[in-house]
Amino acid sequence: MRGAMLKLRIAILSAALLVACVAGAFWTVRAAEKLAQADSALSGFARRATPPPAPVASGPGRVSPPPAASDVRGVQTLLVRLRAALEGPDADWRSLCALADDAVRFGSAAVDPLARVAADERETLGLRLLAVDMLARIDDSAAVPALLGCLAPALREDVRLAAVRAIAANPASRLRASWLFFDLFTSDPHPAVRAATADLVGRSGDDRAAPLLRQALRTDESGSVRLAAATALGGLTDPAALDALLDSAVGDPDPTVRTACVEAAGNYLDPTLRDFFRGIEGGTDTAQVRAAARRQLWRIPAGR
Repeated sequence: MRGAMLKLRIAILSAALLVACVAGAFWTVRAAEKLAQADSALSGFARRATPPPAPVASGPGRVSPPPAASDVRGVQTLLVRLRAALEGPDADWRSLCALADDAVRFGSAAVDPLARVAADERETLGLRLLAVDMLARIDDSAAVPALLGCLAPALREDVRLAAVRAIAANPASRLRASWLFFDLFTSDPHPAVRAATADLVGRSGDDRAAPLLRQALRTDESGSVRLAAATALGGLTDPAALDALLDSAVGDPDPTVRTACVEAAGNYLDPTLRDFFRGIEGGTDTAQVRAAARRQLWRIPAGR
């Protein structure tokens, strides 16, 4: 009797295990099906949400292949949307930045359309300045000459000034444009452009920099250019530059320029200048200039 009961219990347990295994397999298959469906849905969403892949950037030292016609059309479509957004009554800057980012991602395909917009006098100033900014952000060798083209004398001052600043922030462009900055600094008709190039001339390491900056400090009719030249001279280690700064610190007609000269001369940290600054501090110049001289006395250690 006991043997029969034991066999019955074993049979019941075996049947229960079999049912559990079948049920487990069933729900495992169902779970796998659900996971596959979810993965398929997410993949489809990602494909719809992700913009077209941007061309691989060639870098400043390499040449990219010719852009595809579809990419050029894509850039032109983005420019149309940017133009409409800028001309609208309520510009959404987040949308504008997103559109600009998408255009930059097209790489070399965006260079020619953006260069044309930057040079087109019929376009709004906002779109032209944005085009210059986008050109500066494209990491492609073709973007450098296009950006330099925005310095053409025929273009308006705002566009050329934006190009100078964009080139200054781009190492590859700055290296190729170093020779051009000297011409702009000495002969450009717009004071804002000359002032913007003063720092670039000073940082060029070229032997011509110090004499040109000294001459601008003494003779340029624009106070903003003289101020920029003084600031650039403060970053050099040229004795003649220091002499020019000291002369203009007391002789320039603009108190803002005199203040810049005092600050720039203080960068030389020459203890022999303490008497010079002490004389300005106790003199009759403006409070701004006298305060600048006082700051230099705090900076420069007393001579031994």
